[in-house]
Formats: sequence, C-alpha cells, structure tokens
Amino acid sequence: MPQAETAETMIAAATQYKNFFIKIFLMTETEFLLKAQETFNALQNALEDVGCEADILGHVLDVILPDESHIVINIQAPMQEIWVALKASGKHFRLENDRWTDTRSGQTLEAVLAEALNKVGIRNVTFS
Repeated sequence: MPQAETAETMIAAATQYKNFFIKIFLMTETEFLLKAQETFNALQNALEDVGCEADILGHVLDVILPDESHIVINIQAPMQEIWVALKASGKHFRLENDRWTDTRSGQTLEAVLAEALNKVGIRNVTFS
C-alpha cells in the first residue's frame, strides 16, 4: 500500500488499497459462478478426452476413473471456492490471478487433478 503523509494522500491511498482488494478478492456471485462453470466445462472436456466419464449436474462434476473410483468436484458459491474430494483427501481452491489455487498447498487445480489421474495410469491430460 502506498505511504500517505497528508490527509489527501491518505484518502487516495486508502481508496486505491480498498479498490485493489475489492477487485482482487470480491466477485459477485454471478461472476464467480460463470468462472466456475467455465472451469467445469473445460475440466469435463479434458477428462472425457482421456477416457474418464465426467458428468456435470448443477454445481457438481462427478468424475468416474477407470478403476471405478470417483473424484467429486463441486462449486461452493458462498465461499467462492471449488472443492475437490479425492480418495485420500479434500482440497479447496480459490481463483487467484486467473488460476484455481489450493488454499493450503498453493497447487493449482489442474496439477492436483493430473496427480490424481496419474495414480490410476492416466497421463498427458491437457487442461485448457
């Protein structure tokens, strides 16, 4: 945040800082849902291209892997997150700099899914 030495520069700096956070961290629910749905559609296409069954029903993307296990991906609009349920864990992703990033590890959604797919023998998946 810029330094402020007078009342005018303090107000300008606070406004700039506030606008930065509003732009970066807050989307309307509609904006969030549009971005999340675009992501779901891209994931569905990529997963089907490598032989997985991927079905979207509302805010849930159910992925059936070749070993009949599931990855369940769902949109959590109130939290503005995408949640992923894997065999051994669950992960929460937030949109940061146009990438869905795990809130704990910092891994991208694509990297986490590629790792899970690799464990069941699916390689070279391309997410667009």
